[in-house]
Amino acid sequence: MNFRSQIAYLPAILVLGLGLFSFANPLLAIRFVGLDIIDPRGLSEVRAAYGMLYLAMGAMMLWALVRRPRNNSWLRFTGFLWSAVALGRLVSIFFDGVITPVNLGMFVLELLIAVPTLSAGFQSPSSQRGGKADLAR
Repeated sequence: MNFRSQIAYLPAILVLGLGLFSFANPLLAIRFVGLDIIDPRGLSEVRAAYGMLYLAMGAMMLWALVRRPRNNSWLRFTGFLWSAVALGRLVSIFFDGVITPVNLGMFVLELLIAVPTLSAGFQSPSSQRGGKADLAR
């Protein structure tokens, strides 16, 4: 396993951790992103959107990494999703003028998840083995 494959495990574990944190403690998670819950339904939204969605995405990323190269398309998919999240935040930073340390930090974090995931997803089978492609498969 090469460096790109190894480093891609870090974002997957990070996304799983964020999902577990948000699912287990939605009040603290939502306060971290600067939102308020004004109705109990908000807890459901945080557990679903920030908790279980991130848990499922992190699990899919780990599953795709373990079953490579057949599942590179799943890595590309999750990498593109995180790229879209980063792009949405970047647009907000510029158009909405939300230039804060937390917002910039979240943008960097989203890039740190997207880039290694995309990089591993676009890796060719021969470079994953460190040599010639296994043509017998």
